[in-house]
Amino acid sequence: MGLPRLGGHGGNGGDVWVVASKKVTLKKVKDKYPQKRFLAGAGANSSVRALKGERGEDKEILAPVGVTVTADDGKIVGDLNAEGDRLKVAKGGYGGSFHSAFEPTKGQIKQIRLDLKLIADLGLVPNAGKSSLLTAMSNATPQIADYAFTTLRPEIGKLMYKDYKQISVADLPGLIEGAHINKGMGHKFLKHVERTKQLLFVVRCD
Repeated sequence: MGLPRLGGHGGNGGDVWVVASKKVTLKKVKDKYPQKRFLAGAGANSSVRALKGERGEDKEILAPVGVTVTADDGKIVGDLNAEGDRLKVAKGGYGGSFHSAFEPTKGQIKQIRLDLKLIADLGLVPNAGKSSLLTAMSNATPQIADYAFTTLRPEIGKLMYKDYKQISVADLPGLIEGAHINKGMGHKFLKHVERTKQLLFVVRCD
């Protein structure tokens, strides 16, 4: 808080950020923060030695590249599509000064959801033969069986050309009519299709 006698200004609270990193997964985030609670630092009080208190330390939450951050009211805060992308999800409080009767204000309290959406160059659809093709083309090891909907989560393989250029190929969960209203794999499928650059339809010829 501020120091009324000398007109001091208390330090503002730190902000909470979500930062994209290729080194983490959602599981690592969950394991590291089982309480799912993130607090930024509090600002320092104003004093005779320091009329302007130090600002509180920001809190950074590392999240995988490809995450969409959604607020508790359902609104999308933003997307983290590249290494180092940052989103401020909660702003720190005001430290207190003459304009607030030297009383601090509380920082924001937000509930957010991290939703990972696959980013791939090529997506394999619709329901049969995709996993076998991906296994033949890359080093990926998806589950393979002779019935539809074997793939319940995306699998990604890397293809490398002679010039060392790489492309990522994803075996996506099966698509059926009515997926847009959440039938079958529904929204779990469509959220990954949203960021896949091209779709390759695998058709059986027998």
